[in-house]
Amino acid sequence: MIKDMDAINTEAVNELVKFPSSPIAYDGWAIILAGLFVAFGCWIGLRYMNPEPQSTAWMLWVSGTVLALAFTVFSIWFFRDPQRTPLSQAAEDVISAADGTVLKVETVNDPRYGGTAEKISIFMSPLNVHVNRAPIRGKVTKVEYVPGKFFAANLDKASTDNERNWVSMQNAKGQQVAFLQIAGFIARRIVCRTHVGDHLGVGQRYGMIRFGSRMEIFLPKGSKINVKPGDKLQAGETVVGKLPNA
Repeated sequence: MIKDMDAINTEAVNELVKFPSSPIAYDGWAIILAGLFVAFGCWIGLRYMNPEPQSTAWMLWVSGTVLALAFTVFSIWFFRDPQRTPLSQAAEDVISAADGTVLKVETVNDPRYGGTAEKISIFMSPLNVHVNRAPIRGKVTKVEYVPGKFFAANLDKASTDNERNWVSMQNAKGQQVAFLQIAGFIARRIVCRTHVGDHLGVGQRYGMIRFGSRMEIFLPKGSKINVKPGDKLQAGETVVGKLPNA
């Protein structure tokens, strides 16, 4: 049981949130600025070299500028971080940890969870918001990163074979909710800024996965699941389930 649910690790919160009022996730700024730098460099090269219009050199400089700008625009879109408010603040409700589309809802016996659980698998396309959020209010009891392969995130074997990061939390009643970040074929970087012992609020940012991936949420056996395959979810907002006997 967690007795002091109001005890918040201030240092951890600052590390997790970084720039909470920014419309762009902290992890995206370096990539966005790099894209702008390359675009500016190509434009300067075009002006300085002043090649003949339609020549090979001219085409290369123009193409470089356009591609760099396109990459920058895509990165701004990918790393967007909108403010979210959970649709329910009830202690028994579980909020989605990720944006995306529900792939599967099933009952599993997973040793990582420690027994039987209700699992919701979510596919995050490159067009989804990729900032991940805590699905409940509680204490982080386990964080485990496992290196792996990079199969397509919509395949079931991605859950056990791909690079992944497991986080378990307990609420005030000692109920366990776990969530698994899974890298995909395109996604090659998992970001997790929470640690064992941190107290997170429901919907609080804790990390992200870059460029298309998968999230799995594990609820205690007997939890009521509110979503089905094909449903669209929003992290930190959509209620995906209700804990039993809460």
